[in-house]
Amino acid sequence: MPFWRSYFHVVWCTKERAPVISAQVEPRLYGVLRSLGERMGVAVCAVNGTDDQVHLVMSVPPTVAPANLIGHLKGASARLINAELSPERPFAWGGGYGLFTISPRQPATAVSYVRS
Repeated sequence: MPFWRSYFHVVWCTKERAPVISAQVEPRLYGVLRSLGERMGVAVCAVNGTDDQVHLVMSVPPTVAPANLIGHLKGASARLINAELSPERPFAWGGGYGLFTISPRQPATAVSYVRS
């Protein structure tokens, strides 16, 4: 059985940094990001953000390419938010993201940071 530990802190912003992650959107968005990640075999350790960005700490298996994972999370979450919640302003993510590796000894620190 293979053994692996790969942790990432990922952050991305809404399109044009629009403050569209409202109190109405936030719980559904965070829930869908968590469930989409888990369906891909990813352990989502923490998810949080502000009105214009989201942060995730994830343990990603080596069979999942981070770029594909992030593209899937961004695309599927935006489609779901627009379809389910019909926000006043269409929900969209910006084009980029930040991906930071976390030492296997430091995930608790990253989780604490994201949750605060």
